Amino acid sequence: MRRPMPTLAPAGPHPTPRPEPVRDLVAAGWFGHAVWDAAHHRARRVVPRGYAQWCGVVDLLGTAAILLLP
Repeated sequence: MRRPMPTLAPAGPHPTPRPEPVRDLVAAGWFGHAVWDAAHHRARRVVPRGYAQWCGVVDLLGTAAILLLP
C-alpha cells in the first residue's frame, strides 16, 4: 500500500498577490535584461552586436508596455 506524498502547502484557497508589485518586478526583470544587452553590445562579446542591440530595444519596449498599458 502506497503512502500519500506529503504536501508543503496547506490545502485551500491561497491569497493572490496584488498585480502592481508583480508587474513592477516583471518590468524590472525586462529592464535588467536590457542593461545586460547594453553591456554585451558595448563589450562586443558573447553575441553579435546586432543581436544585443535588437534584443535591448525589444526589452525596453517590453518594459514600457508592461508599465504603461493597463
